[in-house]
Amino acid sequence: MILMDEPLSNLDAKLRGQMRVELIKLHKSLGTTFIYVTHDQVEAMSMADDIVLIDKGKKVQQAAPRELYNNPSCVYAAQFIGTPQMNIVKDILPGGLQMGFRPEKTFLHQIEEEHISMSGRIKTKEMLGAEIIYSIETKYGNLMSKTDIDIPEDEKLKIQIPLTNIYLFDENGDRVEMDQERKAIVIRAFDNAEA
Repeated sequence: MILMDEPLSNLDAKLRGQMRVELIKLHKSLGTTFIYVTHDQVEAMSMADDIVLIDKGKKVQQAAPRELYNNPSCVYAAQFIGTPQMNIVKDILPGGLQMGFRPEKTFLHQIEEEHISMSGRIKTKEMLGAEIIYSIETKYGNLMSKTDIDIPEDEKLKIQIPLTNIYLFDENGDRVEMDQERKAIVIRAFDNAEA
């Protein structure tokens, strides 16, 4: 077993990327267990077979990277994994329910599948080559959207989020299932708020 504690933390971005590849190759060639401690989610997601996410000394969730990304157990896990972090909307759903959705699962154009809509205005945009990250001011706070569509700053628009891409969390931040009853609550809340 090999223990590594933040081994790449003092390297520049380019060298970190190169060293991640080298460490992955080393792990495969040695065929032994690596325990790799990091605060960098890119390192964790790109190098791990299994991630143990810890908050304040307590295990929050343990899962493979894809499982952790797709099925976070709580708000902390949902917002730790993903760049930019998951949007969390509070104070619109009854019973303290919180709603989350990933910036890359938003649409800034009309979609056919069942969805909710939010009106907003683009405050900033970050060009990342093939993708653009928008900060959008809405009545629910600033929300992030990640897309390949180029829209001018200060533009008014509607953000569309498919219901299949929405996560629900209870008042304690723990994940709850999006059953038919909660789905109806989400639709009704946003229909009323956007009317």
